[in-house]
Amino acid sequence: EFFDREHINRVLLLSDGIANVGPCSNREIARLGHELAKQGRSVTTIGLGEDYNEDLMTALAEASDANYYYVADAEALPGVFENELGELQSVVARGLVLEISFPEGVEPLGILGRGESIEKNRGRIAFGTLAEGQDREIFVACRVKPGPVGEKAMTLASAKLSYEGATGEGIEKTSEVSVKSIDDVGLAEQSRVADITARAEIYRNAAATEQAIALADAGRGDEAKSQLTSQIAKLREVQSAAPAAAAAEIEREIGVLEESQSQLDADGFSKEGRKALQWNSFNRRNAKQLDKTAP
Repeated sequence: EFFDREHINRVLLLSDGIANVGPCSNREIARLGHELAKQGRSVTTIGLGEDYNEDLMTALAEASDANYYYVADAEALPGVFENELGELQSVVARGLVLEISFPEGVEPLGILGRGESIEKNRGRIAFGTLAEGQDREIFVACRVKPGPVGEKAMTLASAKLSYEGATGEGIEKTSEVSVKSIDDVGLAEQSRVADITARAEIYRNAAATEQAIALADAGRGDEAKSQLTSQIAKLREVQSAAPAAAAAEIEREIGVLEESQSQLDADGFSKEGRKALQWNSFNRRNAKQLDKTAP
């Protein structure tokens, strides 16, 4: 009834229980989210307390490229609405589509932490809106066929970003990423960008977290604990060389993993531990800014 293509269309869904009317499975909910996104609508989901289904709430928000909040205490709700309204009032672009293509000799292995696939060396990622001052990151892992040493730079990937600007105009931007082949291992290590290495590991951690949750849900608590321990070790490894901002981010990630690990037993995570872990993973996978609304 209130849909308007000239405006930002977002629904805020607040739940403190389990869905028992309409779509109830993750697949159905995700399909609904994708259909809404195609229509220019997004659904921010807000889970209140410990008794709602976080899998459904994250599936709907993720599929429609909106936000998801885990609110353990109702007193945090005003902050959630403040965040949402502030974001909506500062939207500078919408209908964003990022298309990435890879030349022969470059094998894309996947988009870190995200579900979109890359087929025939082409990937497409759609975002709903972008607010002023907001950053969205995409990390793609690739395997590159060695080229001639000392030759000109080879293109790793080409990207095109198309979107609708604040005044409704269509905008396109393109960019390329290139590298040179060298045979000096030491020089190759020196050229590694510590900040990028650290942030890439954070995105890998988000995907690994989902695996740990799945293991715990299947009653394989010991394996889930081992998974979390492995994640913490990998984060510690890159943290030592990371710049201050990234190192602080990694420390926060480690804190979330350790807290969730302490709430994991043979029967799985506690309700609070599972929700906190998945909320953190959602924000990382979708390059969303973490805020004070978590428990």
